[in-house]
Amino acid sequence: MNAPGSFFASVACMAALATAVLAEPAAPPAKPKPEPVPAAPQVSPERAAMYRFMAKRSGKPGGQRTRGVTRGEGKPMIKLVAIAPEAVGVTHLESPRIWWWQSAATEPQEMLFELERTEEPAKNVISIKLGALPAGFNAIDLAQVGKGQKIRLEAGVEYEWVLSCFSGEKKNSVKVKIDRRNDLDLADFKPEQGGGPKNIAALSEAGNWYELFDAVAFPAKVESVAAEYAGIRQRLLDQVGLGGEIKAP
Repeated sequence: MNAPGSFFASVACMAALATAVLAEPAAPPAKPKPEPVPAAPQVSPERAAMYRFMAKRSGKPGGQRTRGVTRGEGKPMIKLVAIAPEAVGVTHLESPRIWWWQSAATEPQEMLFELERTEEPAKNVISIKLGALPAGFNAIDLAQVGKGQKIRLEAGVEYEWVLSCFSGEKKNSVKVKIDRRNDLDLADFKPEQGGGPKNIAALSEAGNWYELFDAVAFPAKVESVAAEYAGIRQRLLDQVGLGGEIKAP
């Protein structure tokens, strides 16, 4: 049997412990973990290869799509290829991405990108020197040009984009026309969904080259994608007569 002193000492100890526990602040409720953002649906290379670009014939030439440039100071000759159809290329977006291919790397300030409104009132929309660029496919995003500047194309207006490489004081350029159209068939098109099957089918049937190439050839929205998409890019380039102009990187 415990001594009375021991009993009261135990009671006092338990009371002190209870007081200490009650004095501690309650732990904040755990925050729910955020739901993972689902990845944009991507079409398989096999299915993407089934789609065909259906150009909207305007009857007007698209411009000069290829150019060979001899550069000075021992630099290798460079070939520029504007990734665009032979006829005027169509886009549904206010600010599409514009692609080209170059056979060799270029240094900062050596390349110039210009966008011009060709219809009255004609005007230069933007003129920007580009940074160092690697050989292969490159793009400029009109939604974020220069210091976060966004270029918006007006619907129903024809533009011309020009990519130039300097050789001394001489400027050699590729230049092609681009036309923005509000297409009801693309009312549900969502650029953020990338190369989803619904997007690609709509773009293919509507003849919107710029979105189709962007979504199918570079579905991850980056310059380096899985090797199997090289075949899709080649198929699209063949359909607009550029297959023999570009060597796959």
